[in-house]
Amino acid sequence: MSTDNVARLAETLKLTRLAKGVTSFGAAAVGMMDGFPVLASWTRVNRTNALVFLVRFRKGSLRIGADLLKERVAASPELLSALSKSKLPAADRKSIRAGEDCLRFDLHWSLKAPAAETAAAALRVLQRIVAGSADPIGSVCEECGGSSGELYCVNSLPTSICASCREREGEEGRRRAEAYASMSPNVMLGTAAGLAACMVMAILWGGLAYASERIWLYGAIVMGIAIAWSVNRGMGKVNTYGRALAIVLTLGAVLLGDYIFILLSVAKEMGAPVGAAMARVVAQHFVEVEFGGGSTGWMSLLFGAVGAVYILWKNRPPALQPRMVPVTPAAS
Repeated sequence: MSTDNVARLAETLKLTRLAKGVTSFGAAAVGMMDGFPVLASWTRVNRTNALVFLVRFRKGSLRIGADLLKERVAASPELLSALSKSKLPAADRKSIRAGEDCLRFDLHWSLKAPAAETAAAALRVLQRIVAGSADPIGSVCEECGGSSGELYCVNSLPTSICASCREREGEEGRRRAEAYASMSPNVMLGTAAGLAACMVMAILWGGLAYASERIWLYGAIVMGIAIAWSVNRGMGKVNTYGRALAIVLTLGAVLLGDYIFILLSVAKEMGAPVGAAMARVVAQHFVEVEFGGGSTGWMSLLFGAVGAVYILWKNRPPALQPRMVPVTPAAS
């Protein structure tokens, strides 16, 4: 449905439909309206359905304060009429953001997505509001200020950029990528940092479980995040060894934390202090207790792995080369 809306919106406003993956918002209608680069996309923002609008203007040309621009958008009778609303909900008002070269407005929805016709009317209003307070970009290159800029989607934003600046940006990106590839990860520091985080998180995990008399499965996700973050910070560069180490240490920390919890619980039940003999006995029966019927051992491992995988995905090698996709003008 959102793809159909994007196509209809692009056709209505003579914009270009960009497929999912080109921008960080998903499929989007992108183009130029009276010299202002615009974007609209039916997407998800913070796990909530939203129709995202972007209207960009020349950097530094905003003639009023950003807060006043946001107020003009929130109180615009034309925008409210386009959206068939008497006033904007609080979430929509908070979503209005104005920077030095861009206005963003997220229209939230739950059951039924706003129609393409509604989006077109709203985008026209937003563009007119911005036009009354800032200068258009048109064909001016936003990098060098030359007059031969062309509309490209640069790292998800519709941007006017000339051929020379595109080439320069690409070359700088290649140099950054080569420099990153030549970096040597600090394996020893990364391993040490991971081991330290593993021990600390295991003690915290076991101590919290003992104090609260329950296993906090979501705590295993936090544990995985903390260990993976420590490994990556210590190594300075993500590699296969670091990823594997983070996952192994996370699983080890979960097991060690559960062992500490069981050991402390047995000591409390017996009314005896923790000692070497008790630790050996608990270790001998640990696997049986940890993974026996009714135990949460497997779930703890699963949640810990989820946390480690998440942070490793977040800390994947950076995109050092800008992604530039041409926005082909719609045929008139």
